[in-house]
Amino acid sequence: MFIEDKISHPSYYKQFEDLSGVLSRYASSEDFSEEKRSALIYNADFLNFLKYSPAIIALIDFKRAGYVFISDNVEEHWGYKAEEFIRLGLVKTITIFPVSQNEIIINKIFPLMFESFEKYAVTGDVFNVRISYNTKMLRADGSEGWYLHQVKILHIDENNKPLFGFKLISDISDFKKDDAIDFVISKKNEAGVFKKVYSCTFVTQKKVLPISIREVEVLALIGEGNSSKQIAAILYISEHTVFNHRKNILKRLEVKTIGEALKKAMAHGIL
Repeated sequence: MFIEDKISHPSYYKQFEDLSGVLSRYASSEDFSEEKRSALIYNADFLNFLKYSPAIIALIDFKRAGYVFISDNVEEHWGYKAEEFIRLGLVKTITIFPVSQNEIIINKIFPLMFESFEKYAVTGDVFNVRISYNTKMLRADGSEGWYLHQVKILHIDENNKPLFGFKLISDISDFKKDDAIDFVISKKNEAGVFKKVYSCTFVTQKKVLPISIREVEVLALIGEGNSSKQIAAILYISEHTVFNHRKNILKRLEVKTIGEALKKAMAHGIL
């Protein structure tokens, strides 16, 4: 599968190292016992609730840069099985962030989030704080969508470092109309209602891919399920020309399959 190839790519390991560096600065060095980890998951009320949740629910182990738990409905949203995220941790998550957003997420969003948790942990308000941010996610079928990530702290250590977090991930593709990443810190007021206390916006820079307008047209038609013969008829060109365009697309995008080319083009906003 292409996603597995992506995981083995050195650039994703470099990004994971960057993310690990962020976590090592902010996350707790304390390790939960397996008994305590299990207690977070195997709660009858919690598991029953998950059956009806329209959003993805995850429990994050900040020290291990991984997931204690992620709900099975992640497959409905992204096309990947929950065990992939449990096995690969945040490396898996990095591979499905668009390349154009990775740097902002790792070097801007995550530090802001942890600095906020650290700040409010000192004042004793960390459990009354919610972090929200939106990103695009690349699905297994090559499509992409906007998702809202909301994070709250479940446990901190004696040094106010976060141990575990609760994360809710909701599909907002039908409502998100621009291409910016928004970050919001909300805190409960005296009435116990979450109110925004800080927000900022990051604009992603799309990388221009080295393919021609005609090649973009061919790639888009392939993505719609058209055969080379059908594409030739639609564009009034020969099948041989379509074949050459396909070959050039693979070469110029430095990928091995058209499926990979579609994913890369989508990740950069070309399709």
